[in-house]
Amino acid sequence: MTMQVRRLEERGLVERRPDPRDRRGVLVRATPRGRRVRSRMDAAGAAVFTDMLRDWPAADRAALTDLLERFARELGERALGDAPATDDPAP
Repeated sequence: MTMQVRRLEERGLVERRPDPRDRRGVLVRATPRGRRVRSRMDAAGAAVFTDMLRDWPAADRAALTDLLERFARELGERALGDAPATDDPAP
């Protein structure tokens, strides 16, 4: 992670500062340039989706929307440690 943050910092997209609550940690935030780049990337991604789905029937677009929402919800639950229990023992 440190290498990725360093690369972003070298490009002027993020800045690092010591965590005032714990000097061992570092806080990372987007710079104004980083926010502009992200905005452009978001717009480009949305344009790709719009173009790709243009000829899809409405029912297919709705099904994709439902599945992506489910995926995002379940991913968020796992990130919060609320993943459903499985029968598999932990490795």
